[in-house]
Amino acid sequence: MKSPQNDPRRRKPDIRCARELLGWSPAVTLNEGLEKMIAFYQRQQN
Repeated sequence: MKSPQNDPRRRKPDIRCARELLGWSPAVTLNEGLEKMIAFYQRQQN
């Protein structure tokens, strides 16, 4: 079965607008963010 065009696995977020309008950019790398998120959820389960 073919996935819909807006399927989350196919999205490629573009933060250019946030940078230009708000002066925002990510404060952590993707790997750091994933590690923090996993640790948070592991603490929540205990």
